[in-house]
Amino acid sequence: MPNSIFKKQLSPIKPGDPIDYKDVELLKKFITE
Repeated sequence: MPNSIFKKQLSPIKPGDPIDYKDVELLKKFITE
């Protein structure tokens, strides 16, 4: 799915807000799988 839509579903995380390292790891796993 488009990255922008994926970010919207990760509320309350908003584009531009600080992203936790754990969240980045989860994103990597989700994208690679």
